This record gives sequence, structure tokens and C-alpha cells, in this order.
Amino acid sequence: NEQRATSNEQRATSNEQRATSNEQRATSNEQRATSNEQRIMKLLTKNTDYAVRALVTLAGEEGGKNEFVPIRKIAEKQKIPYQYLRNIVQILIKNKLVKSKEGATGGVKLNKRPDKIKMTDLINIFQGDIQLSECMFRKKICHNRKTCPLRKEIKGIEKIVKNEFAKLTIQKLIEVSKKP
Repeated sequence: NEQRATSNEQRATSNEQRATSNEQRATSNEQRATSNEQRIMKLLTKNTDYAVRALVTLAGEEGGKNEFVPIRKIAEKQKIPYQYLRNIVQILIKNKLVKSKEGATGGVKLNKRPDKIKMTDLINIFQGDIQLSECMFRKKICHNRKTCPLRKEIKGIEKIVKNEFAKLTIQKLIEVSKKP
């Protein structure tokens, strides 16, 4: 009887361990699924996105008269954190896309026509050249880089993406946003 009781206890413990292991596997699978959802390839960074939104606001309804618009007003309209937008605007000023004026009637306004500000300009300013593949393996340049068939295809895709972004201007984005 004692042996049977010990054997039953061992079976119960084994079943509990299996159940715990199954729960851990299910949790691990859920975490992996969530992780995969979060691993989205981003073509545009938050900085580029915020810069585009600010420039569209300046060129569109708020600054259509080419008047100085307070940064705070742009931040509120676009729901961008004010301090974050100030940093973005400083970069835009440095790159001569906008100019600023201090004082009660101050703010920022476009320094270039909206049809002359291309997405490729903004991408280059805020994130560098468009690259879909770094061809890196363990933080070193891949040794197959020159002969890799995938790299050749990716370079072609990069060229298409660059060409499409080069066609896209702030003016075009304003026109698209006004369409129903």
C-alpha cells in the first residue's frame, strides 16, 4: 500500500509538472506571437514622421499664408510632444527647410515651397540613406555581400522605393489629405 501511495504521489507530481510545463509553453508562445507583432520593419522613423506632419501643417491650412506658426500650435494639432517637436524643428531649421522668428508673433514657417520638399530629403536628414538590408552578420559585413542573389534583388527594391519617395512632396501630401 505504501508503494502504491508513493507511486500515485509520483504520478500526481509528474502530471503537475507536465501541466506547469504546458502552461509555460503556452505563455512562451503568446510572448513569441506578441514579439512578432512588435517586430515590424519600419521604413520611416518617428522623427521623419513628425517632421512630415509638421511641414504638412505649416504648408497646409495653418501656414498656407506663409505666416509664422507657433511650434506649440503645430504640436497640439498633430498631437506631437512639444519638446520633441522643438528638437525636430531645430533640425529642419539647420537644414534650411524652415525658418524661425522669436517673439509674440514668432514661430516657424517654410523656407522652401512645399512642392520642392521631397520625402527623400526628409528621410536623408532624419535617418540617412534608404537601406532595406545592411548585409550584416554578427555585426560584421557579410562575406557573401558581392555574390548574394538576395542582396541584388533588395538593391532593386531599394531603388524603386527611393524613386517613389522622390516623387512624393509635402505639396502632394497636402493634396492627398484634402481628398475625401
